[in-house]
Amino acid sequence: MKDDLLTKNGNYKQTRGEEQKEKLSENRRAKYQDLDQSRKEDLLTKNMNYKQTMGEEQKEKLLGNRIAKYNAMDILMKKELVSVNANRTMEERMALDPKQKGVLNREKEQQLIQNKSEPHNIDMYIEQLKKKIKAGPFYICCVCNRTLYKKSVIILKKTKYSVQNCFMVQCSFDGNEYICKTCHTKLLKSQLPCQAAVNNLFVDETPAELAALEKLEQILIAQRIVFEKIVIMPKGQQGKIKGAICNVPVECNQTGTVLPRPPDRSDHFADNFA
Repeated sequence: MKDDLLTKNGNYKQTRGEEQKEKLSENRRAKYQDLDQSRKEDLLTKNMNYKQTMGEEQKEKLLGNRIAKYNAMDILMKKELVSVNANRTMEERMALDPKQKGVLNREKEQQLIQNKSEPHNIDMYIEQLKKKIKAGPFYICCVCNRTLYKKSVIILKKTKYSVQNCFMVQCSFDGNEYICKTCHTKLLKSQLPCQAAVNNLFVDETPAELAALEKLEQILIAQRIVFEKIVIMPKGQQGKIKGAICNVPVECNQTGTVLPRPPDRSDHFADNFA
């Protein structure tokens, strides 16, 4: 009789519609809000104890249900969920006191030491790199307008900041507005980020007349000639600037009157071979 009743209840839960589920959730939420604080704490403690005393089979079943629910989401919902979790983690970290932050940092250091002691291979690092750069630097910061990777930005919430005159809102490819963690940290301190676009750091578009010039033509009309030493890095073969950079101003006003050279000043002459 008990088994039949449990089976009946299980089938009923599986066949419920979305409207019934929402109504049940609203009723539970209202019932929880009507509880007093002590009752809420007892309920939370009971739930935590239940999770701690769950068996391995129950944990695997719960994890499987969550994975199935996550896989059933579309891409936008997954991205939104990841962003919400990242913001929540960031806010929780900012709310910690120095002592708690110290404990958290020590735990991370111990984890790093443990990871270093374990044997690794190059394939594992390649997979980690591919996961980190999978999305690409397509997320635009609404303060500095830089395009960054996903791990470097969080969802923008303007109401969190006291400084409101530094936003140059640009939606990223997914329609969301982001802010990089560097600008986020500065704005939380009520400071204007040094790389903010409003600090006269706008990048103007190159005119079509200049964009089509060849390298030699660019040198001829350049107002400054830059002398710098570029060396190749041993790993990755990337170039980097070493030493001081020297900018030499050039008077290029006469270039427009000299070039192109008119025919009467050239050493060529026209000849008719007819």
